[in-house]
Amino acid sequence: MRDVVVRISTTGELLYLSPAAMSFGGYDHIEELGNNIAKFFAEEKDYLRALKLIAEIEREAKSGDFEFMYKTKSKTVFPVELTYVPLIKEEKVYAIQMVLRDITERKNAEDALLKSKTQLRQIIDLVPHYIFVKDKRGKYTLANKATAEVFGTTVENLTGRRDTEFVAIEEEMEDFRADDLEVMNSGRLKFTEEHITDSENNIRYLQTTKVPFILSDTNEPSLLGVSVDITALKKTEQILKESEEKLQESNKTKDKFYSIIAHDLKNSFNSKFTFIGSGNNGVI
Repeated sequence: MRDVVVRISTTGELLYLSPAAMSFGGYDHIEELGNNIAKFFAEEKDYLRALKLIAEIEREAKSGDFEFMYKTKSKTVFPVELTYVPLIKEEKVYAIQMVLRDITERKNAEDALLKSKTQLRQIIDLVPHYIFVKDKRGKYTLANKATAEVFGTTVENLTGRRDTEFVAIEEEMEDFRADDLEVMNSGRLKFTEEHITDSENNIRYLQTTKVPFILSDTNEPSLLGVSVDITALKKTEQILKESEEKLQESNKTKDKFYSIIAHDLKNSFNSKFTFIGSGNNGVI
């Protein structure tokens, strides 16, 4: 659909309407001259915005754009973008030139993208593991709910900020940053075990996979991280290790005890054997 060129007075009357207005909205470019632009607005609030904007343009001679729901002559409605520039004569705005553009396809694409982002948000927030994306500067561009909760904050508050604002232990922060830069600079993924002190000062052990990638919209190096909390596993391993050490110590004690008993029994047996042997002297 072709764009429509519109010229209006500072009171909102149509001074010019390009012939494309017919295919755009069913309006005759001759018959509509002198009419008010109110008929183009599907919603009264948008028309009131337009009147306020006209006053600002007349006062400040500014250019810009805004979006509204356009109403055709047959009463159908679709979104448009209106771009405007003031027409000035003798240092005074005497009219406003505008271009109307149908942005239905763009809005549909934006809605689809928003829906996709919403679905992605729902999915990653259901995952109990920590999922995050960082840029080259170390800022979180994406994080799920589990990641934010480790830092004692929200996803909204974490997004756009760095580890330095949340990680209290400097050594941990430096290790995270070094790993992130290594992955992004080398272009190779990395599997690692690390630990982090959460907002309640509990140490959490993590098994982390970091994957480098390039953001398609900015062409900047970024990093996708997925961390699995293995704290419970580490605690279980520690308990088993301590149990094994106790068992080994117990076995050593038992071995020593049995050795003493065996030694005593041997001495006792030898003594008895000697006594019996001496008592049988000369007896056939």
